[in-house]
Amino acid sequence: MTMHDIQQQQYLEMLANSRMNEAQIKSARTVLEDIGACLPGYHEQRTHIMNDDRLSDAGKGNDLATLSQGTYENIKRLTTTEIKQLDKRIAELEYVLRPQAPNTDTVVEHLKQKEVRDLLRKKDELETMALYEELAVSGTNDLVMRAIEEAPLPLISDQSIIEAGRRARAERQSPEEATLLTQLKQWRSIVDGRLNSARAELGIADDTLQVINETGAV
Repeated sequence: MTMHDIQQQQYLEMLANSRMNEAQIKSARTVLEDIGACLPGYHEQRTHIMNDDRLSDAGKGNDLATLSQGTYENIKRLTTTEIKQLDKRIAELEYVLRPQAPNTDTVVEHLKQKEVRDLLRKKDELETMALYEELAVSGTNDLVMRAIEEAPLPLISDQSIIEAGRRARAERQSPEEATLLTQLKQWRSIVDGRLNSARAELGIADDTLQVINETGAV
């Protein structure tokens, strides 16, 4: 079994062990197989180039570079549509999966939150943090969570804890969308991982900087 076969099998096992449903696994498997199908031909042509005594070392290097880049561009063409669709749907779900505002009068909500914060300020931050993390898991008191999150003067200095709590609450409010988001992120991660391993196999440098320059992303 070649290294290519081993890598392909590893990604197929990742699919099987993921939380993705059968339809998602089938679609992702097709992408993995499309990527994998490009590589045996690359290795065959690479062997021909390396064994071509008519080429100088520089000529072999140029031909290998052209072969590698052409193969990688072909692989990216096979995956571009799928990746764009996944990224679009993931972004939509992340927007949906925000904590929903309470269905109460805003003035009443403000007064209740202030009352909670007045009590919490008598505790030290570690106690407040422990309470917040417990409520993020149990979901027994979203008012206290909102009071902490919306405090004018932070009650918890580590913003990552607040973000994790918000995600947990949003997932409780929209469990089906949360499950789908998890599945799509796993799908995206597996495809991206296979692309990266193929890129490494082809000896192509990471094109992250190129993508940033093309898109203006930061």
